Amino acid sequence: LPPAGVGVAGGRTTWHSVGNTTQAFARGTDNKLIHTYLSDGMSGWSQWLPHGDQQLASDPVAIHKTAGNVTEVFARDTANRLIHTYFGDGMSSWSPWAVIGTTTITGTPAVVYKPTGNVTEVFARTSAGAAVHSYIADDSGGWSDLLPMPAVTLASDPVAVYKPTGNVTEVFGRDSTNHLIHTYLGDGMNGWSSWAAIGTTTITGTPSVIYKPTGNVTEAFARTSSGAAVHSYIADNTPGWSDLLPMPAVTLASDPVAVYKPTGNVTEVFGRDSTNHLTHTYLADNTPGWSTWDAIGGTTTITGTPSVVYKPTGNVTEVFARDTNAHLTHTYLADNTPGWSTWDAIDTTPIAPTN
Repeated sequence: LPPAGVGVAGGRTTWHSVGNTTQAFARGTDNKLIHTYLSDGMSGWSQWLPHGDQQLASDPVAIHKTAGNVTEVFARDTANRLIHTYFGDGMSSWSPWAVIGTTTITGTPAVVYKPTGNVTEVFARTSAGAAVHSYIADDSGGWSDLLPMPAVTLASDPVAVYKPTGNVTEVFGRDSTNHLIHTYLGDGMNGWSSWAAIGTTTITGTPSVIYKPTGNVTEAFARTSSGAAVHSYIADNTPGWSDLLPMPAVTLASDPVAVYKPTGNVTEVFGRDSTNHLTHTYLADNTPGWSTWDAIGGTTTITGTPSVVYKPTGNVTEVFARDTNAHLTHTYLADNTPGWSTWDAIDTTPIAPTN
């Protein structure tokens, strides 16, 4: 399990300990939410399951909340409102979709779960690039409106991470000058910090961020306009954020996505390369530096940006992507596998392109 108190950032895939369950969410070609899951005792992935007639205008983003064993999914609807649905213990079906707040948004939202106070917090940007957020907690009486954050003009979707040390939530994005920027809120602060730039290198797309409990490390990853991968980090033993540092040579055609594996203190970064293959690099306690980027999956090509989930049971890293047949396909690496598995499509239902 993740270390006690460590929060979870949402994505298109989630894992939770009840039944060792992995869930994947997508839009069907009709832009309605569908999902599939795999749990211990099942012979394979479920068929894609529908979630009613709600039309989505963004990728779905899901989070699992340990309190109540709740899975919650967020998205932007065709009226550009933030909407959500959830399922938890004692429920016989998913809740109806409901709107959060009155502000309209663009792009795909981001979500984090904070165990302290049982807080779920969602972040989004408006059509003008302003950052907004909404939260629900044990003591909040329901979802807040979409509240303004410090002034900014975002050119990417926001991404967020929770750091239990100091009960800190940190939000990252790309600004209108194509710099990596961030804001944070923690215990003892009376509001969100002003947005601040990290490094001087300009980036494109949407960054990715992870938290590593060992050393209290936050690490952000991005790509440049030429597809090079860069990263920056802050830790207990650093005076502040590093510059945006180069990673091994690669040409990424998608945003990078990162995952942290506590076994070996491993950080692993994935992306789609310029030949549309999945590629990855990693850094661990026993490596002298980042590995060279290495393709996964043989000749299978993918589209869009992959997603990744870590499963503590079996020390499994699992990557999902949309293949050129519009199917969700996946590959995994575990303690009991000799290497990465071959790509395997989940069902034959076509899914919409990922954002």
